[in-house]
Amino acid sequence: MAHRKAVKPEAIRPRLLAGCLAGGLVLWVVLEGCDGGSRGRAVYESEACPQCHGLDLRGTERGPSLTAVGSLWRREELKKYIANPPAYLEHDERLRSMRGRYPVEMPVLRIDEGRLDELVEFLLKEK
Repeated sequence: MAHRKAVKPEAIRPRLLAGCLAGGLVLWVVLEGCDGGSRGRAVYESEACPQCHGLDLRGTERGPSLTAVGSLWRREELKKYIANPPAYLEHDERLRSMRGRYPVEMPVLRIDEGRLDELVEFLLKEK
């Protein structure tokens, strides 16, 4: 039977600490995928947004791409627009100029505040 060499605890600590830190980093990365972004994606899909904007957010013949939303909108403005697109159009020349390009107008989404926030957070990550 082979004898194991005794290992001093101080020799194990740095490796144990490194392993714990690496494991924590992996856990953080996994949990980041479970944040508002994925809940926002679920809202995006459940509200039928992909029918016009595409599952990949690149747009279709029915609606524009949303891949640059984060660089075009501020949070509160996007939230107001999604909550009531027809009312917001009166104040936004850029959106009015897009009006005739697509056969479908952006509908009013009847969703609660929490789901609206999740959707907005998801869309704002697109830059």
